[in-house]
Parts: sequence; structure tokens; C-alpha cells
Amino acid sequence: MLHCVSLRKSPVNRVLFFLLALLFFTFLTPCLYAAPVLCTGYSWQTVLERDDRTLTYSFDTTGGYAVEGYLSESLDEVFAAIPQWRDVIRRSLDSWGSAADISFVEVPDSGDAFGAFGAQGALRFTAHPLYQAFAHAKVSPPTGTVEETTGLSMWGDVHYNSHNLDAGEWDASSLQNTTTHELGHALGIVAHNLDPGSALFWLGGVAEPSEHDFADIRALYFPQNEPAPILTDPLIDRPRDWVALVDGSADARATLTVTKDGSVLTSGEQKTGIKGVGASLADENYGFDYVDLTLEAGGRIATDGHNAYGIGAGDFNAITVDGFISTEGFSADGVALMGRSNSLRTGIASLIRTAGAGANGIFVGGEQDAVGNYYGNAVLAAGRIETSGAGGCGIYAAGFSSVALSGSILTLGSHAAGIGSDQYGSQHIAVEQTAAIETRGHDAYGVLIRGGEQCLGHAGGDHHRRGEKLRHLWLLVRCQRYRDRWNDPYCGARSNGGACRRE
Repeated sequence: MLHCVSLRKSPVNRVLFFLLALLFFTFLTPCLYAAPVLCTGYSWQTVLERDDRTLTYSFDTTGGYAVEGYLSESLDEVFAAIPQWRDVIRRSLDSWGSAADISFVEVPDSGDAFGAFGAQGALRFTAHPLYQAFAHAKVSPPTGTVEETTGLSMWGDVHYNSHNLDAGEWDASSLQNTTTHELGHALGIVAHNLDPGSALFWLGGVAEPSEHDFADIRALYFPQNEPAPILTDPLIDRPRDWVALVDGSADARATLTVTKDGSVLTSGEQKTGIKGVGASLADENYGFDYVDLTLEAGGRIATDGHNAYGIGAGDFNAITVDGFISTEGFSADGVALMGRSNSLRTGIASLIRTAGAGANGIFVGGEQDAVGNYYGNAVLAAGRIETSGAGGCGIYAAGFSSVALSGSILTLGSHAAGIGSDQYGSQHIAVEQTAAIETRGHDAYGVLIRGGEQCLGHAGGDHHRRGEKLRHLWLLVRCQRYRDRWNDPYCGARSNGGACRRE
């Protein structure tokens, strides 16, 4: 059972929340094989290198195969109203293939159960009943493996709902928009975003990938720079370009302090200010592990480029931000927690500022083990966060994480959210009485929670919004628990399920 903690002004409550969350994530979850599902470590790179940058795909036109507790349905029957349905899907394949330098080659479907070892093609398209979804896709395999070594063939498969949720029957437009979205996941972009121009927008709706999506694919498959220089000094006390950190260990943690006189100032696509030694997001070690990192008051990290984070963290890190972080570019998060069991604290005087579509102040990821268990992170945000790009969240939570906001968030972009979440795992989100969230863009959200077991505790705080069609609070709910500590002037005093929004 999930428990929701509603924090008030008491610093004791805040510290207890933080310590209990970190204890839960680090010690009480079993230490099984875990691979990142939301940022790093998954791609078709190994297969592409083996097969001359070719991926096979197949269509289930027979039906009757075992898949996720159902029998699959023939795509010829599901898409009977679209005689050219194969061409529609191929257009989506080609649009991603040109960006990722992948040649997609059609092969006959092997007729095996979905996920069975040896089933072909590499990407299989099928249909069966789905709950509240047009379709879903399986992520690409862990980088460094091929389907044969994993013993599974589910990687990259796309499953359509056998019934269009809007109209009951598919048409060419909905099929192409849905396929383009799902192929982004199948190629390795697992997390959604709130940028309405992106194919990975959480509500979908575009026929072809955008420049934002192309930048994200490049971050997986095409490193744009020579490796970042490895930093061995535990201090940065002068201006530096981007740096890579060697992992510490559970017994010998690494340390790094960016002093008040220090800075990391860099410009260029994928040039994350402080990161691990991995070359791209396809590498599990793109983020650093077991590091105690402090950005002191007066210290600064600034990046200018797509997918260039301020800080890119992997697993088991303790990060304190009292200084200034700024980024500019698509998906250029200020702090990206891409692994598990990280703790992040931002001080009252800190400022994280991002400018770019889908660029979040703080991205809170997570990991999933081989049997589907999620592992997350703990965040205490007491400082200021500002985002100005379309879909840029102050804090974007995914995986299985705890987030407590006592500081302030300002978002300026359309479709942005002060705090947003994805459907992976569960999030505990607490908004303290001292917190303030302000959104100024069109179709922006104060708090957007969606997915599975989510929990929001609210103890007050100011929420201001400007523009048209602004959502004060939207809970997109499946088995969510929402505990309301205030009378929401737009949605009433209590909300337990359903959607709560202001048009």
C-alpha cells in the first residue's frame, strides 16, 4: 500500500520525509539485476552494428498468437477500413529510419508467440485488446545485447489496440500518429514529454518526428563530441569545460565540490556539464554512480545544446545544489537523475533555469528490474526552478520516486507543468505550505499526475496561472490516491479519481 505524506512548514517533517524515502529506495528494495528504463542503457546499437544498420520487422496478418494474456488479432481485420495500412506504418518507419540511419526491412512473421525466443521480425506489429491505450511498444534491448542473448524477442514490438478508443475504428491519420509515437519508444526513447510538437508528447498526435525527436535519437545513437575529459580532482574552483566523473563505489564514494569560484561552462549538443564516462544515452554509464556532488552557493553550471544536461547522474548519488544551473536546448534538463537511489537537495538560494522544448528543471527517472520492480529517487526542492520551453516541467517525475517541493516553480512555455509525472512506477509528490507554482503558458498545468499508483499531498502554497485554457490541477487517474489539504477553487474540496481540470 502507498502512503502519502503531506508536508507543512516543519523542517522536522521535511527531513523525516527525505530520510524515510531514501531509506526505502536504497535499503528495503532487493538488489536485483536492474537496467535503466527511462533514460540510459537501451538501444538497438549492438544489433545495428552487427547487421549493417538494418532492422527487420513483420506484420501479424494471421492472428491467434499468444500475447499478453490474449490471442492476437489479424492486422488485416483490425485495419480493414485502411486498405493501405502497411504503407502508413512504413511511412512512420521511414521517418525514424532516416533520423537514426536505420534501414527497416520487412520479413514474413515467424508465427511464434509474442516474446518467444527466436520470433521474427525484430519489430513485430500486432493487435489485441488494450486498456485505455491506443497502442503500446516494448523498448529496445539493453545496449550490448541482441535478442538472442536476452532469450526474448519482445524488444521493439508494437501492439495496437484492436479498437480505436476515439471512433471504434482506425483511420489512416490515427494509425500513422500512433505508430510514429510508438516507434519512438521502440527505438529507445522510453519517457514521454510534454512538448506538443514531439512524437513522444504524452497525448500523441503528430505524423512525423520533430527536430526535438531527432535530437533525442541522436543522443542515443550518434555521439556528437569526443569524450568529455575525466576529472580526478575533487574540487572545481575555476571555470572549466564539461567533465566526466569516474564512478565511486559503495565502500569508497567519490566526491566533487564546485566551489563558489568554480564553474562548468560548455556549449554544444550533448555536452552535459557533469556526467559519467559513457558516450551517449545508449550507454548505461552515461551518468555517474556513487558520487557525493555539491554545487556551492556562487558556483555555476551552464550548458548550451540539445540533450546537454547540467548534471547527468546515474545511481546511488547524493547531490546538493546551492548554486546556479542553466541550460538551453531540446531535452536539456537542469539535473537529470537517470538511475536509482539518488538523493537530490536544492537549497533555498539555488536557481535552476532551462530554456528548450521538453527541458525540465529536474528530471527524476528510475529503474526497473527483470521482473518489473521499479526503483527510484528522492528529491527535496527548496530553491527556485524556472523553465521557458514548450512542455518544460519544473520537476518531471517518473520511475518510483518521492518529490517534496518547498521552493518555487515558474513555467513560461505552453503545455508545461510545474510538477509533471509519467505513468511508469509510482510517485509520492508533496507540496509544502511554503511552495509556490506559477504557470504562464497556454495549456499549462500546475500539477499533472498520470499513470499508476500516484500520491499527492498538498499543504497549501500559491498557484497562479495566466493565459488561456490553463489547468489548475489535472489528475489523470488509474488507481491513484489523492489527498487534498485545501479547498481547490476550481475543482472542489475533494477529488478521488477521474479528471479534475479547469478549461
